[in-house]
Amino acid sequence: MSNDSNRTGKDRWDKLESLGKLIGGVSIPIIGFFVTIALHTQADSANRAELYANIMTEREKADSDIRAKMFDSLIGRYFALPARAQSGDFSLSDDEVTTLDLLLGNFQDYFDAEPLFYRLHDQFLANASGTTGDARLRWKALDGRLVDLARRTSAYQAMLLAQIGLTVDQIYVPLSRTARFLPPGTSGGGTQVLEQGASSELNVHQLSVRVALYPLRGLSNVEKEFSPVIEPLLTEDGAKQTHRYSIVIEVHDIKETQASVSTFLWEDGYDGLRYDPSRSHLIRKIDFNVSFFGSPYMDNTAIGGSRFALIYKGCVDMSKANQECVFPLSVDAPARAQFQVLTFSEEFLSQRDRPYLDQILRQTTEIKPWW
Repeated sequence: MSNDSNRTGKDRWDKLESLGKLIGGVSIPIIGFFVTIALHTQADSANRAELYANIMTEREKADSDIRAKMFDSLIGRYFALPARAQSGDFSLSDDEVTTLDLLLGNFQDYFDAEPLFYRLHDQFLANASGTTGDARLRWKALDGRLVDLARRTSAYQAMLLAQIGLTVDQIYVPLSRTARFLPPGTSGGGTQVLEQGASSELNVHQLSVRVALYPLRGLSNVEKEFSPVIEPLLTEDGAKQTHRYSIVIEVHDIKETQASVSTFLWEDGYDGLRYDPSRSHLIRKIDFNVSFFGSPYMDNTAIGGSRFALIYKGCVDMSKANQECVFPLSVDAPARAQFQVLTFSEEFLSQRDRPYLDQILRQTTEIKPWW
């Protein structure tokens, strides 16, 4: 019996050994086949990715070459026209505005057009002042078209930036100026009375409300202190930020197309999530001119990982139901400058480039291994 059982066990092992050899002989080619397929698939994916990258590189290079030639042509035409338009040829000046419109429509992300705007604006005003009647009106209308182009460009950029940042609209700031008071007891004297012997002039500083450069969502005691902030739905709560900055605006002078301002940059202090004015401190004062001809893409200030841009929206007369100011301003005209404030990431990438980068990322993630 033991010999029979030993023989049976040996036969079983012999069968298993034979089966193992058979399976090994069959499986090794199969495994090799699948490994070969995997290597070929991986190589094919790499080749397709490399081909796609080369195509996109050549495409970008070709696009850059075309845009460079277009820019050279337009900017060369722009600077060639004024030399012939100085004589007051209206048609050539109209061509200048059209050329500038083309430049902004294609290259506003790449260069600051403010000096070009001012050049044309001064030229048109000079031509208007040197003519009368219909000619004067035509020059004024052409200057109005130039201003409309600048404001339209700024509004377009502001609309795009508002989608990735914060916006504060309709900030009205009274003009800071020297106020004159009549002595006490004098007919027509103001409600504020100066001490006898004091100067009849007093510098009155008018400041804007505080404008937060961060989300106000999740914070308290901010309703009365800050101007309302328009926040995108995906903006993170202000409670998650450690450094919070705000600005206060003072206006020193208002002209038809620009305003001279001081911006006071503050770091705001909080007791937990509650705004505490006593913990806030002034960082610095920034003096500059803001005009219709500026653009938020180019005219912005970096602070604490973000950027803010001040957009000049015009002048209103508080005594005339907020109608537009009449220039030149009278000495005591109750004028207010209107601004829009934009805040966006310091790493802002131009909207013209963003679709290309998104396309690259999308195409890259679509190339997946077969397993």
